[in-house]
Amino acid sequence: MYTWNNELNLTSEEVRKTIAESGLCDYGVYKAPLSEKIAAADKKGVVCALDNADTRGALLALLKEDPEKILKGISYAAIAAEADEAALYVPDYADDAAEAATELCAKYNVALERGIVDVRKTEGCLYMHIAAAADLADLLAGESKPGYYVSVDGGAPVKADADAKLSDLLDLSGAQAIIAGYGMLAPAGGEKTLGEVAPEDGYLRAVGASECIVVTVGNLLTDSRKQSCGKCVFCREGLIQLQFMNKEFTTGRGKAEYLDLIKEIGGGMLTQTPCSMGQKCAVAALDAAEKFESVYKAHIKKTCSVCFSKEVIYIDPKLC
Repeated sequence: MYTWNNELNLTSEEVRKTIAESGLCDYGVYKAPLSEKIAAADKKGVVCALDNADTRGALLALLKEDPEKILKGISYAAIAAEADEAALYVPDYADDAAEAATELCAKYNVALERGIVDVRKTEGCLYMHIAAAADLADLLAGESKPGYYVSVDGGAPVKADADAKLSDLLDLSGAQAIIAGYGMLAPAGGEKTLGEVAPEDGYLRAVGASECIVVTVGNLLTDSRKQSCGKCVFCREGLIQLQFMNKEFTTGRGKAEYLDLIKEIGGGMLTQTPCSMGQKCAVAALDAAEKFESVYKAHIKKTCSVCFSKEVIYIDPKLC
């Protein structure tokens, strides 16, 4: 077994005990008590990454701001899991984060991988979120702070109280919707607490009055298609069809039956795909079709003030 960087000279048992007593949880789609995930791992490896579905990378700022903290967290996770190897995955779109971590990965003997995680290849490893690695390093250094990492309107991640209402974190005046992680809420969802919503990628944003919800969903689907590996039929073909129907709405060619198709295809993607990309990339489209049906119907009628001009041009055949 590899001897990991261990400044605190802790044994595997001591690290596991500290994690269990703290109740430290992982972040992301596969959030669970970290002690349970360590116990369940049956392959001697640690994988630290964002969710595959995370196209915004809001919590990647934790790696860019303090890469050594993340590497320490990975090392102690490897000690706890008695792992032989560990890897840090950085998305292809985040060259700056990869550059910040390169030298430290070599120092800590952690492999630096680019792109999304191959869940088949890494099955059985201890899978942990980058934010959980930061929390673990803080815990063992005696600097742990309560709360949940969240990025508001694309800002730097901060630890916010789980009891804080979304309306306390966001300016919802005139908002049409709330983007909370991979899903969307109506403005009334602002009364929910951060703990209730638990945005899996740590991202919160209010969709303003001058924005179009359908266009916003289309942008999210485009980003997902760019990041998807395309190996799974439901994810690959589902994204193509969802994006096509969404674009048809924004160009005035949407049909009422598309709403049922979005729900059918999106629902299948949630359960028939092996990683978080397929499991979560359809959530925004599903939420929008279910909670903002009137917005889609406005596109069918071409009455969306954002996508269709209010100006009517009339050509007089007598003059033309």
